[in-house]
Amino acid sequence: MIGSKWICGLRLIGDAPLTLANELNNLGTRLQDLGRLTEAEAAIREALEIEEPRLAPDDLSLSITLSNLAGIQRERKEFEKAETLYLRVAGIRKAAFGEKSAEHALSLSNLGTLYGWWSEHTGEAERMTQARQHFTNALAITEATRGERHPETATRHNNLATLKSKIGDTLGAVAEAEQSLAIRLSLDLMMHRDTHAAVARLICYLEKSGDHEKAERIMGGDFSDLFPAIAEVEGKHRAWVAEDPNNRDFGPPSRFGG
Repeated sequence: MIGSKWICGLRLIGDAPLTLANELNNLGTRLQDLGRLTEAEAAIREALEIEEPRLAPDDLSLSITLSNLAGIQRERKEFEKAETLYLRVAGIRKAAFGEKSAEHALSLSNLGTLYGWWSEHTGEAERMTQARQHFTNALAITEATRGERHPETATRHNNLATLKSKIGDTLGAVAEAEQSLAIRLSLDLMMHRDTHAAVARLICYLEKSGDHEKAERIMGGDFSDLFPAIAEVEGKHRAWVAEDPNNRDFGPPSRFGG
C-alpha cells in the first residue's frame, strides 16, 4: 500500500504502486501540455521507475509511459533518445495488435512526427524521407483498419499535408488537407477544434498555392469546393464497410448525401 506523495505541489494518493504510476503519467502529460518539461519528465520517469520492475517488457501500460517520455525527449530535441523509445513502443504494439493494426499505425505516425522534427532542426534530408515513409504507411494501415471516413484517417492525411508543405510540395499539401477536412465534414465535426485547425491549415496552403478565391470561399464558410472530395470519402468508406458488413458500419448519415 502506498500512502500519499507530493509532486509539483500536488498530493497523489495511490492504492498500489501501479495506481500511483498511472497518476504520475497523467500529471506528466498535463505538465507537458503546459510546457513544464522538466517537471513533466520527472513525473514520467518516476512512473517508469515504478512500472519497469513490476510489468513485463512488452506490457501495453509500459508502452504508454515510454511513449510519453519519448514525446518529451522529442520536444527537447533529444532525437536519438526519443527514437529508441518510439521504436520500442512500436515493437510492443506490433507484437500485441499486429503489424496491420491501427495501434501500430499510431506508432508509425509518432515516428513520422519525430523524423519530421529531426529533419527540420538538423537539416538531415534522410530524416524527412523517413518521416514521409512512416506517415504514408500509417495512412495505408489506418485506411485499411478504420476506413476512409474516420477521424484517425483524417489525422494521417493532415500529417502528410504538413510534411508536404515543409518540403515545398504546396499542391500536395492542399490535396492532403482537403482530404482531411472532407473527412471531418462528412462526420459532422465542424465544431471540433481539430476541424477549426484543419480549416486554417487548408486556407494557408491554398493561399501559398495562389488559389486565393478558393481560400476566400472556405474562409467565409463555403465548403462547396469540397463536396466532390466528401462524396469520394463516403464512397470509399461504403466500399470498406461492404467488405465486412457484420463488423463495420458507415455511421450516421452525412448532411452531404451520406
